[in-house]
Amino acid sequence: MRTMADGRRSRPPDEDADALDRFYEGLITEFILRREEGEDPDIDELLARHPDHAEALAQLLAGEDLPPVNTGRPGPSSRAVMRAFGPGRIGPYEILFLVGGAGGGNVYKARHRDTGEEVALKVLQRREVVDERDLERFRREARLLQQLRHPHVVPVEEVFEERGAVWMVLPWIEGVSLEEALQMIRGEKLSGVIDPQELSFPVRVRIVAEVARTLADLRDAGIAHRDVKPSNIMITPELEPVVIDFGTARKQDWSSLTRTADGFLGTPRYLAPELLEGEAAGTESADVYALGLTLYEFLCGVRAFPTEDREELFRWILEGRLEKPRRVQPRVPADLARLVQRCTHRLPQKRPATLADMAEELDEWVSHHHVSSRRPFWPWMLLAIVALALAVWALT
Repeated sequence: MRTMADGRRSRPPDEDADALDRFYEGLITEFILRREEGEDPDIDELLARHPDHAEALAQLLAGEDLPPVNTGRPGPSSRAVMRAFGPGRIGPYEILFLVGGAGGGNVYKARHRDTGEEVALKVLQRREVVDERDLERFRREARLLQQLRHPHVVPVEEVFEERGAVWMVLPWIEGVSLEEALQMIRGEKLSGVIDPQELSFPVRVRIVAEVARTLADLRDAGIAHRDVKPSNIMITPELEPVVIDFGTARKQDWSSLTRTADGFLGTPRYLAPELLEGEAAGTESADVYALGLTLYEFLCGVRAFPTEDREELFRWILEGRLEKPRRVQPRVPADLARLVQRCTHRLPQKRPATLADMAEELDEWVSHHHVSSRRPFWPWMLLAIVALALAVWALT
């Protein structure tokens, strides 16, 4: 298949509506995947290549939770904010820089002009909302986070609707995302916040276990995150995880969550096979799978499914074509690799039954391997004894 990476794509089908929908889905999915890979594809260029479908594509892209690439320059959303509130301002806050996009809104680091407090602002421009569901999803996220008080969940401090925009104030979390931690482990990114040398396998497993426990706690409160992935997990300087971006979360009866009610819920790379087959979204087993893929990437340092082609990606997910962890990273302990393979099994019944069960199994592994992250003690003691014996011999 020819993809957007080629700069062109096959001529759009015109024989029926279903084929046209598949064509649109392919373009948009590949656009999102390129964003996730760190590229900065141009929406205008995409629309120019398909002028007969530009209006439909623009509306569909406007309804997507596109992850903006942080180029350090004000993007369209940044300029819209400046038009609404003035240069570099949102309410009483001074915008410092665009962090990125998450769950239907842009996130900025900002400082309160009076108190000097640094915060994160998540802003949704109402004028850019094509579908009323986007606005309701943003409000729902704000309501959920205001109700939550959990040490590993980012809280919402205030919510505002002003001058055609909806925005929420969150505490600024000093740290890096798990996605950024992966880049640091690969040597692609530097950060003074955490030392990648501290991220031993037991530490990585402990972090993911804590995330599993947090997601289980949320489910006990009736909340499903539904977009579990490395970029939605922050790691603090104390190497503690914080779950962020509840833009696709819901608090309601699990049985009413369907794929068609709110579109594909989650990020394509981390969708469980059963979701692609049309089963109900929001299931706990799907979160186990997504978190299992996150752990796989955290341990192996690479994408679980290294492809940008939408059809190939979905085929690999459906067929369970996930390379065994030890083939990708031989340093991963065999028993840990087997646990990861269980969490990412194609069949839901083969995975840990619940997120709490997953956390317990990961905790058990850590408890049996906690010393593996440290330098063995006995070889150094042996060398010290030998050195001491040689010194005594030399003096006699």
